[in-house]
Amino acid sequence: MAIGILGILKAGGAYVPLDPSYPIDRLAFMLTDTQVKILLTQSALVDKLPPCEAEIFCLDRPLPEAIPTARSIPTPDHLAYVIYTSGSTGVPKGVLITQRGLSNVVTAQRSFGANRSSRILQFSSLSFDASVFEIALAWGSGGTLYIPPKAAQLPGIAFTQFLQQQAITHALITPAVLNVLPAADLPALQTLITGGEMGSQSVIDRWSVNRRFFNAYAHEATTWATMAELHP
Repeated sequence: MAIGILGILKAGGAYVPLDPSYPIDRLAFMLTDTQVKILLTQSALVDKLPPCEAEIFCLDRPLPEAIPTARSIPTPDHLAYVIYTSGSTGVPKGVLITQRGLSNVVTAQRSFGANRSSRILQFSSLSFDASVFEIALAWGSGGTLYIPPKAAQLPGIAFTQFLQQQAITHALITPAVLNVLPAADLPALQTLITGGEMGSQSVIDRWSVNRRFFNAYAHEATTWATMAELHP
């Protein structure tokens, strides 16, 4: 789906991530609320979608040849994506992020030292704004985005082995996940970024040895807004 997001943004559109694990009523609300015109998905997920008026395209199936059109060049004020929160009233609330905000994220991420040779982990679900942080870090630096297979998407030995085998250099991982990961030698992991919650001193001491260790925080409207490099 990261390829789909890139295509949407290059076309000047805005994307709304939908998690197939969400209740059908929540998905229906999000589709109606945003008035989605085109829905990109995979063939195995089509049956999990609520009825909608959007035109559906499956990225794992051949797509019809597109009719050439004039390219739409977005301005800083154009919408880039919409992330939904649970909402204090129980009703999902969409947060609108513009191209300006996305560009600011890419610029600020230069602090993490990613470049063309970097291998960046995509660990967060696309329905969470942390995924924007990960994807933008790869695209903005020219690095490679690595998406773990399903078996390695939960904290454990398989996840740690994925980090080792793919020589991941940059990762955004919550302190809670770091706290339960088995001990492992990860010499390639140059930069580790935590967020989403406060990290304990023990997590900082354990995971900041021989690498740069950051804590970043923000709410959905900014993707991230504060950042500090931490030391043992």
